[in-house]
Amino acid sequence: VKRTESVKGIQVHTSGYNVWPNTNEKGKIQSWRARGEIVLESKDFAAASALASKLSDKVAISQISFALSREARDAAEKKLLGQAADAFLARAQAAAQAFGYSSYRVQQLELSGGGSAVPVPRPMMAMAKSSLSSESGYADAPLEAGQVTVTLSVNGTVSLQ
Repeated sequence: VKRTESVKGIQVHTSGYNVWPNTNEKGKIQSWRARGEIVLESKDFAAASALASKLSDKVAISQISFALSREARDAAEKKLLGQAADAFLARAQAAAQAFGYSSYRVQQLELSGGGSAVPVPRPMMAMAKSSLSSESGYADAPLEAGQVTVTLSVNGTVSLQ
């Protein structure tokens, strides 16, 4: 963790720390074994990749995952809200006309957002020596975010008038 402190734009925390005993054939504890994780979070793929590669000389990279930032999710949901509201109102107007009413009034409205909030894991393969960066001497961990689906639902009850 101390090796990460000088890198800007990356949040670092520890996670998943476990300790268990190693026993001999008679069941007596001979030593202890521990496993922990260092989690790097960043919006800067290049910096995260370089730092993960730098740290890989002392720790194994077991997983890389991606999640949509809160800011990006909020922006996407805000954009979708206008489309969802228009679709809801159009459907309410169509229902009013289909049943012979001239208008409608919204009685109840529910908004819900969703999407892949859970990070998508990307297992890491061994890094080839041929891909070593000449500057740092470390291979940059390959990072590719892929796509995330953001959804927004508008449900409600209308009173036909």
